[in-house]
Amino acid sequence: MTMQTSVFIVHMLSSIGSRLFAKAKEMGMMAEGYVWIIIDGMTSYFGSLNVSILDNIQGVLGVKTYVEKTQDLENFRVKWQRKFQKDNPTILNIRLDVFGLWAYDVVWALVMGIEKVGTTTNFNFQKLNNIARSTSNNTILEKLRFSQNGPELVQALSSTIFRGLSGNFSLVNG
Repeated sequence: MTMQTSVFIVHMLSSIGSRLFAKAKEMGMMAEGYVWIIIDGMTSYFGSLNVSILDNIQGVLGVKTYVEKTQDLENFRVKWQRKFQKDNPTILNIRLDVFGLWAYDVVWALVMGIEKVGTTTNFNFQKLNNIARSTSNNTILEKLRFSQNGPELVQALSSTIFRGLSGNFSLVNG
């Protein structure tokens, strides 16, 4: 007789995932007949935890994004680590993950897009006129400004292609 296997793909906050796996182990669901697959964020998080928590996730398959190691990436990691430790001396053993690299690449894409648009247009920011007034006249929403250059920026971003720290960057279908 063939035993049925239950497959779980876990996509949640790492702190909740830790509790989920502790409960699954308690219920005998970390044994044969169960497959657990976790995504990049949890894989990175669990890779830096202590042994007691790691004991709860024995046999879990973690999927992680591959980022090619380049000299530019290594130089950036060293600078980032140094700056982070200087600004946050009480936080130890912090590592730059793929989400940080993606954020860095997105900022560069925005810079490139703004530079493309800026050569043909001035960026003007206007106050939002249709914000409902709250009981407090001093809300942050009332201070927000928006740009009318959104369509031009979207067009510029959709044609922005470059090699970032995390690899090749391009936006597909805007």
